[in-house]
Amino acid sequence: MDGKRLLELDGMRGIGCVIVLCVHAWPPQLFWGWGLMEMFFVLSGFLITRILLNTDLSALRIRNFLIRRALRIWPVYFFAIVAYLALWTVQSNAVDGPWHDIKFWQLLTFTQFLEGYGATTADFAYQYPSYVLHSWSLAAEEQFYILWPLLILLVGKRVPALLLVCVCFVALGVTLRSEEAAVILLGTRADGFAFGAAMAVLEMWVRDEGGYARAQVNLLYAFMLGAGLSIIAPYIWGGYVGDEVKDFFSLRTYGSWRWNVLGFSMFFFGLIGLMLTNQLRPLRWFLSFRWFTWLGERSYSIYMWQGLAFAGVIWFSYKVPLPTQLGHVIAVIGGVALGVVSYWLVEQRALKFKMRFKVTRSELAGLPEPPPMSSLPPQEPPPATLKSESAAVR
Repeated sequence: MDGKRLLELDGMRGIGCVIVLCVHAWPPQLFWGWGLMEMFFVLSGFLITRILLNTDLSALRIRNFLIRRALRIWPVYFFAIVAYLALWTVQSNAVDGPWHDIKFWQLLTFTQFLEGYGATTADFAYQYPSYVLHSWSLAAEEQFYILWPLLILLVGKRVPALLLVCVCFVALGVTLRSEEAAVILLGTRADGFAFGAAMAVLEMWVRDEGGYARAQVNLLYAFMLGAGLSIIAPYIWGGYVGDEVKDFFSLRTYGSWRWNVLGFSMFFFGLIGLMLTNQLRPLRWFLSFRWFTWLGERSYSIYMWQGLAFAGVIWFSYKVPLPTQLGHVIAVIGGVALGVVSYWLVEQRALKFKMRFKVTRSELAGLPEPPPMSSLPPQEPPPATLKSESAAVR
């Protein structure tokens, strides 16, 4: 990355995070926005795999990798959970049942929603307070952080083997959704992580092989973008024009989860991949706009704190009646505001400790990260001697 963040990816996160808040406020009108979760999973799969492929996978480096992930996720997460507990305690005196009806203990171990692997619907999730249901995606991320380094350590950094593992992950997701497993689990949403990981593997391949590989990868990204769009477009069109989505419950049952999760993952795989290879320069310029990247830097805190904003507005409306739409607007703005405060108070301070735990070869040597595909100049295939050395590294 030339030592710098990819600003367009920050911009994607910023826009996506605000849209997710709006989806939670107005699900019938913005039902298609649930697909943005696949965008976040693709980004996670890409960035995490990119780090691991540039890491000596010794026990020390894997330990440092997990510590860095913990510093990235845990401080904001547990700080928010404490606030949720306080709010739930106040509300439960007047509205909810006793403590033993709520599975807060699972929220403290990232094992929430695992019982979904034995369920045929997502109704089991309502054992948790409604304002922490969005934490399912954080649990999936944490489980991916633990599982994925072990798989890379097992199969090695060989391109064919890693791509085969990615294909198996996609097949796992499609299979579990075909069996009507709950769609808020790592297994059922594995497609996005797998496509993102494949993007990082392809980047490594292009860096080693040169211009011909870059052209092939661009064709793949363009094909997957079109194929994904062909899957999700009828779903979105039917929901609006056919008026098949009228409320939250019809949103839950509308469409085919089996193929739409796959379609959104393919779409974002192609879109992000083409941006990284510098094929969509106007979009990269748009997403790099400072307000979008500013939101992207704070998107995790905003996502984590949104539940408190929505729950607080609902609780306040019991005492002071609010027009529904006004309440939704206040909740969205409040979620962003809480996230900004959390980023300043908690997240920034925790992130300062990350560099104490060096992971990549570049960090250990004090060098910048390897450049993404978009910054590689056209070149002839490397000499045989260099190519054989690259193969040995893989």
